[in-house]
Amino acid sequence: MSSTEKKGGSHQNGKSPNVQELTPLEVPLSPDISLDEADYEWEGYLAENGEVPVNLFQLRDKETGVTVSTTTERNAGRTASVRAWTAARHSREPGNILYIMRQVVHENVDSAGRLEKFAINYGENSIADLAEVYVDLENISMVQAMRLFHMTQVHAGQEKSTRYQIGFGKKPLVPLQNSLAREQFTPEQWDTINTEYQRLGEIALDMFHRNYDRASDALALHYSPQGTKEDKTLQMRAMDCARFFFLFGQRTGMSKKATARTWSIVIAELKASELDSDVRLGEQLQRLLAPDELTEEKLGYVAEAPSLVKHTEADTQFHENLTVLEDFLRTETDFFQAVSIATDFRGERKLGVKVVGGEYTTSEKMIAQYILTLHPNASLSQTLSWVTTLSIDQKRAIGSIIFNGHTDHEQLPQQAVTSEHMVIYYAPIGINRDFNRHRAMGRFTPLPTLYGKAMDYHQAHQILSRGYILPYHLTHIPELAEVRDQFREDMEQYYQEVYNFLETVHEACPNITDYSFLINLLPLGHATPFVMHTDPKKAHYFTRLRVKVGGQADYRYLCAQTGTAIAKSDPILSPMDIPDPDLLSREAFFGRR
Repeated sequence: MSSTEKKGGSHQNGKSPNVQELTPLEVPLSPDISLDEADYEWEGYLAENGEVPVNLFQLRDKETGVTVSTTTERNAGRTASVRAWTAARHSREPGNILYIMRQVVHENVDSAGRLEKFAINYGENSIADLAEVYVDLENISMVQAMRLFHMTQVHAGQEKSTRYQIGFGKKPLVPLQNSLAREQFTPEQWDTINTEYQRLGEIALDMFHRNYDRASDALALHYSPQGTKEDKTLQMRAMDCARFFFLFGQRTGMSKKATARTWSIVIAELKASELDSDVRLGEQLQRLLAPDELTEEKLGYVAEAPSLVKHTEADTQFHENLTVLEDFLRTETDFFQAVSIATDFRGERKLGVKVVGGEYTTSEKMIAQYILTLHPNASLSQTLSWVTTLSIDQKRAIGSIIFNGHTDHEQLPQQAVTSEHMVIYYAPIGINRDFNRHRAMGRFTPLPTLYGKAMDYHQAHQILSRGYILPYHLTHIPELAEVRDQFREDMEQYYQEVYNFLETVHEACPNITDYSFLINLLPLGHATPFVMHTDPKKAHYFTRLRVKVGGQADYRYLCAQTGTAIAKSDPILSPMDIPDPDLLSREAFFGRR
């Protein structure tokens, strides 16, 4: 009996695992209270009825289908506001925390009201950092999830693993109208385009199932799993390979905990976006976190810290400055003659890591990140080198453009976050997504949509031209060469379909101003350079933690290479103890942390 026959994995009958079967069963539950509004639907689930541990309030956008929710304690108090107020009192109260807490009760302190007055009278918005609020989001795309992670550097949050995605059925993609204005087309054109868009989702889904079976069979022959535990691990490793065909616009869910101040910044940035889906999400988050008193009364919902969700008007300064910077690059510099911007499809690419250290200043790296927001496929190495050739007057002029109009409320964007150790990754966009867990590091991905920028036709070609990367196991195990070739053939076919779709949309409406919908159609294997900024402490921790047995091979490889590259970049850092994992060993394949 062959190892494939013995293992009894789900590939045995030619069917890859249904992701929904891997998730906990969803039991229908009627809301304890509901409220219908023009654009939204509210639902409340109360802890007192025994089905949820805390009160859960959800707000669904009728147009996009996106649901945002938050929880409150069993009692009716604004817990986050109380925590923020008592913490803030430390600066103006000699008593200990127990004394301050008792003061709230005995003096009947309105914590939320006091915080609002404190912020208005003293301009102390920092107290909003003391109120933490959880928000869960459902039915957003992986694109928007990454956008939310990229917007803030310090927070806590998790996104659904691709092993446990919801809604993984006949229509895995978020609706096209979430990314493309249908009024730009005739009804007939829209029907054709929308049908083709969904067909691409179905093609990718078929390729996922087909290549899961291929990878599962081949890996089983190579590693010969023994027992149920190893069978299940093999299924996950096969999923890690096949997920390269998942699409970036697939539905996902995520949780994010941030302070009221951070949520205010997120909302302001979303409202300033050139993408309608971002603007709607910003307005939806504000509605959830700072509802009016009448809505609270109708729902019995006491928002955690509504008085601290302030300065949420659209923060357009960053986008305005980008427009000025683009004009400056074209009229006052030789950037477009000195730096190459690739637009031809590059096919299969390889994983890679490069560390850029002190040869460039942190401000020069900042300029490069601004430029790549405008021209996402400009050569990063050439752009960095070009920045050093600028005259002092040119650098000063660019600095003036970047800092123009920014204040303590309208802060600089994440493009301004740099460090001496700039790690450049060449990896699948799915691995970029996995790296979102490292939120203590600055992150930058040259993908305009992640920063609320609309993409024109030429930028769409730049993004699409980057090509794809195949799974590590397939490219490094000679016995899997046939499966690798089959993966490659499917990837090439899929990209041709996407190119055809891009041209179909362009021909239907040559004057379309935003091609961001294309991002939804990128497979998770799409080659995407991205940047992380770190320091020796974070780099050492990151390397030691993420190379451990249990992670995806591509991910572990990049983590190990990060440590090695940083250690080689500086003699002082050379003693870093860099693990050298054998990623293809049987122990590494079946090992679980």
